[in-house]
Amino acid sequence: MDRLKHTSALLLLLLLISAPTAQGQDVESTWKKIKAWPKQFISKFKEKPQLTGGINTLFTYNYINGIPQRDNPFNYQLNASLNLKIGGMSIPFSTNFSNGQFVYNYSLPPIKLPSYNFTGFSPSYKWATLHVGDRNMTFSPYTLSGHNFRGIGTELKPGKFRFAAMYGRLQRARPEDLANPNNLEPLYKRRGWGVSIGYEGENDNVKLILFQAKDDTTSIPNIQFNEEVKPTDNTVVSLVGKKKISEKLTVEGDYAYSAFTRDIYAPMVTNDVNIGQRVFGLFDPRVSSSYNFALKTSLNLKLGFGDIAVNHERVTPGYRTLGALFFNDDFENFTVSANAGMFDKKVILSSNLGIQRNNIKNTADNTLTRVVGSLNLTYTPSEKVNINASYSNFRNTNRIRTTVIPLIQIDSIKLSQVNQNANLAISYITGEEKNIMFNGIFAFQNSNTIENETVDPNQSNTSYMANLMHTYLFTESKLKLTGAVLANYSELPIAKSLSIAPTFSFGMPLLEEKMNITGGASYVYVNVIDAGQPNHLLTLQSNVQYKFHKKQSTGLVMNYVNKVSGDGIAPDFQEFTARLTYSFNF
Repeated sequence: MDRLKHTSALLLLLLLISAPTAQGQDVESTWKKIKAWPKQFISKFKEKPQLTGGINTLFTYNYINGIPQRDNPFNYQLNASLNLKIGGMSIPFSTNFSNGQFVYNYSLPPIKLPSYNFTGFSPSYKWATLHVGDRNMTFSPYTLSGHNFRGIGTELKPGKFRFAAMYGRLQRARPEDLANPNNLEPLYKRRGWGVSIGYEGENDNVKLILFQAKDDTTSIPNIQFNEEVKPTDNTVVSLVGKKKISEKLTVEGDYAYSAFTRDIYAPMVTNDVNIGQRVFGLFDPRVSSSYNFALKTSLNLKLGFGDIAVNHERVTPGYRTLGALFFNDDFENFTVSANAGMFDKKVILSSNLGIQRNNIKNTADNTLTRVVGSLNLTYTPSEKVNINASYSNFRNTNRIRTTVIPLIQIDSIKLSQVNQNANLAISYITGEEKNIMFNGIFAFQNSNTIENETVDPNQSNTSYMANLMHTYLFTESKLKLTGAVLANYSELPIAKSLSIAPTFSFGMPLLEEKMNITGGASYVYVNVIDAGQPNHLLTLQSNVQYKFHKKQSTGLVMNYVNKVSGDGIAPDFQEFTARLTYSFNF
């Protein structure tokens, strides 16, 4: 607790140091701009409105033989992305419409998707922006960090002052369904709101953030079997500051305090509760409540050869914000990062090296201290050769969309925590007209699946990938030929697999580049080790795009898949898909 108080005092001092000396002049200047805004807004309405954007249509035919149907035989979709400029305002708007596709599952009845999807719009006028519909906003990494919501928000940037606010639904309700074989956990409807107020000058930045989210206990019937699912409540207060001390030295700080209730049904705590636990009356402390903080500071120094930064990040165990999908906690990092260009900028180096430890509050059984770091090196010895290598063992969270259906939004996001990753990319260009290219990509990654906001140590995935590609361009006809081989080896908890996929593709413009034709073929060999005979997959694809008007174009994409299963378990199948598109831009 003493360390928390000392840290808070240091950040408060940073805020006081960052107080702009010309704040009075900035307030006066900003107020003049605000008063002049209505007259300017009215005068802008005399200008002719402008509508820009595009309309895209898609017609799909699908035929499959050998396995149950997994798509409608016929589908159509319409997407409109419009931007209306009127009265000096810019009002972007997008929407989707379809015939209402079905999602097919081998063991479940087809699920009807909505035929109409309202995305939202974000009109803006000078320094003001309004968000309506399905949007996302970011206040800071420890508060509201890119979380999607359906509601309303605003961003105001008059002069050097900054204001942002949002209110909306962060999570839709999903009642308990005991008849669903997928065993999807129930979800309470979650609503949230947040406010960010700050000042952004040339040498001084500071902002204060308040974010609150709470589950609606009446949004779903009483839970009978998934008793571990509880309605939650969260209030976060954050202070972010940045001070440019000199042309070469900058100090940054980000502090967040989170009050989190794991179960709203738990009894309230009324005795011995301080103002910090109540968060100035915005939070109701309960028996299941916890109070934690996150802190990140950095000292940045610009030198003649590059930049150096000393960084410290500390997140106490149990820290959570409902404004982010997932958040790592119980760790402390001390790192030094550097960016430099060497040998006439032929070598670009970015590195971050330090120490990480867990068990911040000494409440865990084991304490782990490890070296963490990341390295990114780019070497360009000549115009023909480029080499890039990178490695990192910092843990980060990736979003994986498991179901992708064009123009239809589905809640099908999975999370994974990447523990280690390494990449090597090499490219070589030759030929008199630089029309011959060789590329090689090699990658390694180790990750764990995140389930129910917890990293599952039993769901580890290690993969190795190599991709070799050669491209030849005929400069006169602009015919491009590409051959490649992709190999991937994966180690999952239940199996190990090896896949090898040679591919060939071509592309060529015609009719004075109004038409573009591409096509290709690939063969995939998949062997699940110690699981029988390998599987084989052949794919053929062709794509014709024709721009018959400067604002209109059409296209036809055809795809054929033939799978032969050698294990005798999964059935063989053939699938043909054709997609006809039309686009109108204005």
